[in-house]
Amino acid sequence: MSSFLEKMHILQPEDADVQPIPAAKPDPITQEHAAATSTSSAAPDVASETQITEKLAQALEENALPGIDFLKFRKSLKAMSQVLSGVDERTLYCAAFATLNAQGANAGEIVNSVKHYTDLLATKEGAFKAFLAQQVAAKVTAQTDQAATIADQIKAKSEQITKLTEEIGTLTGQAVDAKNSAANAKAELDTYSASFQDAKARMETEILSIQDKITTYILNTTKGA
Repeated sequence: MSSFLEKMHILQPEDADVQPIPAAKPDPITQEHAAATSTSSAAPDVASETQITEKLAQALEENALPGIDFLKFRKSLKAMSQVLSGVDERTLYCAAFATLNAQGANAGEIVNSVKHYTDLLATKEGAFKAFLAQQVAAKVTAQTDQAATIADQIKAKSEQITKLTEEIGTLTGQAVDAKNSAANAKAELDTYSASFQDAKARMETEILSIQDKITTYILNTTKGA
């Protein structure tokens, strides 16, 4: 998982004091624990939302402004929410500020310091989008193009199969026609052969009959005279 975050330019050295920024919810501080313990269904090689949140929080900590700023107020608010459970949100925020006010906190400076951290998040977002674009090109666009190429190959093969199927059908019909033609020709020739044999037999019988009668009526009579 760390390699993914390193590529995002979000991974930084571990800091035991890092407090994760919760996902945007009606009460981001009181809902932080639920967000941090939620189960991720992300793929094994992709960082979960909780892990990314922790690394973003770490980046904010490492770029904290000096003095009492937004991050210090946030920590005070988090600690106070654990102490004053069940109080309304206004009381909770006022109590957190009162704790820091004793140290010289200024509400205006706290509010103004927020831009520093939102700008930092915007920078991280820009780095992430650049990384994401690379990943889309490598893992989405490339695979989509490959799928399209394979689809074209399948289409070409299907067209070849269709053409071959048509050719096979044509050849099959020609083979049937040739077989039928051969059978018809054989039948005609068999009939012709039978007719020839019949004619030959009749002719031969006639010739032999005449021969016998010549011998009987003429040749034998002549010899007796």
